[in-house]
Amino acid sequence: MNITVKNEHAAEILLGKDEMDSMGITYEELDYANAETRRVLWSLLDEIRKKAAVDISFSGKLLIEVMKESKGSVRICFTSLSGNEKDPKSVKQLIKSEDVPILAEFTDFEMLLSAVPLLQNVSDSLLYVKNGRFRLAVYSEKRVKSMLEALLCEFGEASDDPFYEFAVCREMWDCIIASDAVKVLSSVFLRNQ
Repeated sequence: MNITVKNEHAAEILLGKDEMDSMGITYEELDYANAETRRVLWSLLDEIRKKAAVDISFSGKLLIEVMKESKGSVRICFTSLSGNEKDPKSVKQLIKSEDVPILAEFTDFEMLLSAVPLLQNVSDSLLYVKNGRFRLAVYSEKRVKSMLEALLCEFGEASDDPFYEFAVCREMWDCIIASDAVKVLSSVFLRNQ
């Protein structure tokens, strides 16, 4: 559990997959109308108050942003919007979003392998195949995303709409490496290079 305080009105917490599992909730199940979601959010906000000495409260207006990141980790940002004391209504807004990977398609396996050595610092990757073509989904930090996309374009074709194409890929393509595809490909096919 990693807590980052943005200011006196905002803080975020990063939870790994194991921490989400121990709380008994998944990204997909997070819904403020669900009592279990509210229990988890209240306990996380309590942790933020204890460890970071920030007093963000569930009373008043609160924006809760939940972002699904790579490897099953989830980032939850709490922002108190109670600046207008004339409107004491208690309003909670839960917004969810997913980290979209870079998605590159390769015409053959050799082209894919040519790109692998350039991708050693990615956080996660998955490999799909369909009709002799390969799609590599790469998760990375936002600051290097455009650079990685440009590198992948040297060997394959990067998707213009990765959110849509990745959904199609998960539904219609066969996943042959479900985690750390770059590391697996590198260790199995490129270890002697």
